Amino acid sequence: MTPAGARLTDLDEQLYAQVAADLQPQLLTYRLRNLATVSVPNIDLSNFSGKSRRLAHALAMCFPDDPKLASHSADLLRPQDQEIHTERFFNVSYAIIEALLVLIHSSRDETKISVQDLTAKVNALLWSRGERYEYPAESIGWKLRELAIPRHNNSSGRQVSLGAETSRHVHSCALSFDLLSTAKTAQKCADCQMLGVNKPKLSVNNKDKVN
Repeated sequence: MTPAGARLTDLDEQLYAQVAADLQPQLLTYRLRNLATVSVPNIDLSNFSGKSRRLAHALAMCFPDDPKLASHSADLLRPQDQEIHTERFFNVSYAIIEALLVLIHSSRDETKISVQDLTAKVNALLWSRGERYEYPAESIGWKLRELAIPRHNNSSGRQVSLGAETSRHVHSCALSFDLLSTAKTAQKCADCQMLGVNKPKLSVNNKDKVN
């Protein structure tokens, strides 16, 4: 801010060019000097959801030589990230994918589940989180259609196959929901391994770790 009564100096094209000529080489030098260090975050961001993680990573990259400041910058996003997590916990599509993912990981011998039984599991999951609305099987069926999860008819009603094709699609949906980043998945799950879920995560070196 300028002092009261002071007159602003007009910036002409020549002055713009001079400012650019002074600053651009400095910015380029800074970029080249720190390019190698900003490619990997120097803090653990594994607890963030996908979008928040990318933003936190971008902020952390601004402080390659100061892990403490990088950590503080990421912490500013935690309230926003917590809101995202809370909204997802009550999202019925999120609950459907979560329930199917558990079934696929824990019930390798099961080849299908009825929409009615899946509805009961989804409602139980949402109920445990404080949701008091009980979804009917018809609503879950429409949500399955929106998620492009195929159903088929048999003598006992509509069912969802838990075969390889469904597993791949459910894992893809789970990845978009950030369910795979925190889930304790089976080590023998080929779809998890294909998506790199079981690969070790990068974290802070002990000497740089901020408590």
